[in-house]
Amino acid sequence: MIFSIVGSVVAVFFFYKNKLKTPLQELKDASQMIADNELDFHVSYENKDEMGTLCKEFEMMRGDLADNNRKMWRMIDDEKALRNAIAHDIRSPLSILRGYQEMLLEFVSAESIKTEDVIDILQTGMYQIDRIEHFTENMRKMSHLEQRELQCSEIELSELAKKIEAEAAMLSKKESKLCKVERVQEQNIVKVDEELVMEVTDNLLENAVRYAQKSIALQIKKKDGFLIISVEDDGIGFVDTEEKVTEPFYHKNPQDDLKHFGLGMYISRIFCEKHGGNLKIYNARQGGAHVEALFKAE
Repeated sequence: MIFSIVGSVVAVFFFYKNKLKTPLQELKDASQMIADNELDFHVSYENKDEMGTLCKEFEMMRGDLADNNRKMWRMIDDEKALRNAIAHDIRSPLSILRGYQEMLLEFVSAESIKTEDVIDILQTGMYQIDRIEHFTENMRKMSHLEQRELQCSEIELSELAKKIEAEAAMLSKKESKLCKVERVQEQNIVKVDEELVMEVTDNLLENAVRYAQKSIALQIKKKDGFLIISVEDDGIGFVDTEEKVTEPFYHKNPQDDLKHFGLGMYISRIFCEKHGGNLKIYNARQGGAHVEALFKAE
């Protein structure tokens, strides 16, 4: 009886040491890491026995938790980008409205403005208000930027260029910069989402006005089935790669955090790709930044 008991104890000891100790320690350590919200690890016990099966199931659970954790943080980042995108893209129409209101106050008080000019300014202001309403309605319907649905309609290229030129003049005047716009003479028809195109154009113009020394050049054209809007400034150009510049919340310097969210190029890239095109970013030969926004227009 004594030998039987001793033999059983020895057998249990060696069974625990060889079969249970390692996987139990693996599971104990893994449980503690999960409790500490650390999911970047792997359960490495791979013996083909019952404990090996349990460790394999535990590893699968860890992987699912890690995936869900990444998805949760991605959703949080998407919501943060969406909130800041709303603030970012509403700012441009509001800036233009402010510019026109200041112009009206200046010239009306001096009685040096024609009625026709007042009507034109008010009509432009109503257009900006419509843009804000459409933008906020679109943002209300989606949970992140990529879900925006295109609403394409036909418009004469010269008419679109006229609207872009008016906004370019107002944005550049506000910062005392000179903006040269290459006029479109041909009567081409383009089928695009006008609101989306204007939002991207505003982003590119704001960026150019911010970093230009004296002047900005803007060109609008249709080529090979694409509407192409090019904006070039005489600043120092881009100091980072295209991938870096189009990341959300990108800033060239910390001072940008005071007034800008660093979303302009990111939003522009997303919207261009949504419209079947892309955003090209590089430095011009003579210096300065050059950005081309391409929108499929057929």
